[in-house]
Amino acid sequence: MLIINNESYSYSYQLDNGIPIVPCYDNKYDKELIFLTDYLMNLKQCEQLNIFILDVQQWRGMFKRDVLSS
Repeated sequence: MLIINNESYSYSYQLDNGIPIVPCYDNKYDKELIFLTDYLMNLKQCEQLNIFILDVQQWRGMFKRDVLSS
């Protein structure tokens, strides 16, 4: 399962399933879906989506920093 949303709180309990996107309203020049297509094509090649998402979004590094600084 993938959660694609411009609000990170919508997948805060499932960060390894979340893909953030930039919000875009009423912009005919928006290219966010083109970028998302490339990202999803890379995901297609992965066996473990959650690890790829955590690494690309750098959530894993943030968690390590938080734990070490606590």
